[in-house]
Amino acid sequence: MSAKTHKLHIYFLPMIDIARQFAKHGAKSTIITTPFNATHISKTIERDRNEHGRDISISLIKFPSREVGLPEDCENLSYTTTTEMSLNFVKALDLLQEPVEKLLLEGHADCIVAGAFFWWASDVAHKLNIPRLNFYGTGFFPSGVYENLEEHTPHEMVVSESEEFVVPGLPDVLRALRRRRFALFIGFDPNIMFRILLLTLPQFLTSKSFNK
Repeated sequence: MSAKTHKLHIYFLPMIDIARQFAKHGAKSTIITTPFNATHISKTIERDRNEHGRDISISLIKFPSREVGLPEDCENLSYTTTTEMSLNFVKALDLLQEPVEKLLLEGHADCIVAGAFFWWASDVAHKLNIPRLNFYGTGFFPSGVYENLEEHTPHEMVVSESEEFVVPGLPDVLRALRRRRFALFIGFDPNIMFRILLLTLPQFLTSKSFNK
């Protein structure tokens, strides 16, 4: 298993699992994502529909990478390699409000489930008069990876950003590149989370979720 072929994202895959569970229990589920991210789940969702008869689908929106100074194919936080790229990625999330709202309106959504960084999801839900469920969770596998990286620091044993290292303490062999840094958690400016909070906190404080 390598980081190149196994795209580790601590929020994306658990969120997909929730959508699949909704569909498994009879609810219509629509996953709103970008073209790049969709390639990693399309076969699974297609199987759920064709083999299990579940009402689940994928709706695509364009990720505004260029609008915030990111490479065209940077649609996933795990592809950011610097602090500034990570901050620009968070800024891009704000630009998704309009296309997501349009899809929800056209699809007559009954509810929206969105991650914590999508502060505007509560405003959209309020506007459409539907409930918003806040998703904040990390899968067991990425939690295990993070704990072992923190404890053993194998990424500090390599001399090059492009050199692979093995994450210890896992049931399978996981190789990763230090330059990936596992999104926001490993090897970054320690002030990055504070800077991200500065970007999102003002909007969150004025959103409907905070002022109910």
